[in-house]
Amino acid sequence: ANQKLYKFVRKLPIDVQLAGPFRVIDRIPLFAYHRVYVTKNLAHPFRAGYYAEAERRIEVVYDALYSSDLAAIVASLEKEHVDYFAFDPAVFRALDRTLFNPVRTNIARIYNANKATGFALERVPRDCIVYQDRTTRIVSVEKLRKALARGEVSARAPAPSSTEAAPFIGPQRAPRKTDVPPMARPRTPKIP
Repeated sequence: ANQKLYKFVRKLPIDVQLAGPFRVIDRIPLFAYHRVYVTKNLAHPFRAGYYAEAERRIEVVYDALYSSDLAAIVASLEKEHVDYFAFDPAVFRALDRTLFNPVRTNIARIYNANKATGFALERVPRDCIVYQDRTTRIVSVEKLRKALARGEVSARAPAPSSTEAAPFIGPQRAPRKTDVPPMARPRTPKIP
């Protein structure tokens, strides 16, 4: 469990709502005592009509995650009363494997359509990120809306260039001796 993340979320006002992909958001209610928009644990057909709403919410979350338009993300999340959006930056490398069909098929179309142009959440201004560690970022929807209104950030994600630096994911550790492939290590002579 990510204790630092849960400690941060516990300090947020109790009436805020968080959203994000399943891996990041599913344990927030249990360990941080805050509401989340949708979880995989509760996205089951408990009663007639329940799953249709859960599926709609899953699509809202993943549409925002894989969108190339920050303004559309803000509009969608504000409409759904989401205050913070949490995600793992590694989720942009490939379609989230925790998704299930038929939602996965719909989200795969969005992911594939926007992958070439770049995902907007990869380029969120640092002052809109209220929490960041090696595996998680939390973006304030309100701060992002204000940054867009002031023109501090472009609504559309620029296409990634081959010379562009990789997004900051967290502190990098220094290389270790064991990082060298075994064949490249000098052999130590055996002492009889």
